[in-house]
Amino acid sequence: MRFAICLLVLLVTAPACAQEAAGGALDPTSYAALTADDEAQLSLGGFRRYLQRIEESDPQLHRLLDPRLSDLEERSTVADVVFGVSLGLSIAGAFGTIPAYEFAGEEAALGVALGSAGLLLVGAIVQAIIRPGHGDLVALIDLHDERVGRR
Repeated sequence: MRFAICLLVLLVTAPACAQEAAGGALDPTSYAALTADDEAQLSLGGFRRYLQRIEESDPQLHRLLDPRLSDLEERSTVADVVFGVSLGLSIAGAFGTIPAYEFAGEEAALGVALGSAGLLLVGAIVQAIIRPGHGDLVALIDLHDERVGRR
C-alpha cells in the first residue's frame, strides 16, 4: 500500500517538477521578459492579470493572446475537475469497503479498495495529461515576445 501511495505522489508531482532542457524558462537564450511583470511568467493567473492590464493599451495583442490563454485556463480547470471527481469517487469507494466487508467478505472488500485506488490513480494520470505544463506558458510568453519585437 505504501508503494501505491508513493507511486501516486510521484505521478501527480512529476509533471510540475519537470523542466525542459532546451528552450525552457531557465534557458537564458529563450528567457522571456514581460515589461516589469515577473508574475506573468510564473502562472496562468499572472499572465491573465498582465493581459487585463494591456487590454486597453494594446487591444490587438490582447485579441491574439487571450484565446490561447483561455484555452490553457480551460484545460487547467478540466484537469482540476477530473482529479476532484476521481478523488471523490475513490473516497466514496474506500468508505464502501466497510459494508462490502460486512456483507460479502474480505475478498469483496479488497476488490472495492483496489478499485478505489485504481480509480484515483487513473484520475491522477488523466489530469496530469490534460493539465497545461510550464512549457505551454513559456510558448505563450514566446509568442508575446515575438509580437512585441523582443525576439
